[in-house]
Amino acid sequence: MMIARADVLDTLTPGEVTTSGHVARTMNCPVRTANDVLRELANDGLVELDVDWAAADATDELIVRRIPRDRSRLFSTA
Repeated sequence: MMIARADVLDTLTPGEVTTSGHVARTMNCPVRTANDVLRELANDGLVELDVDWAAADATDELIVRRIPRDRSRLFSTA
């Protein structure tokens, strides 16, 4: 999966997802990229990624080679 370069969007409704895969945090603020979301999931142990984060940050692109984890934890309410 390839994540496109981040563009600056500042007029989204919180939680709105753009066609380029960005998710708004708050109105009139830069949005979180898919890279940000995937990094948080990996840091929380919800997904396991094989990613060169330095290269991803330098290019604003991310190639995910694997996401094998117990996906039931993603939707856990506990």
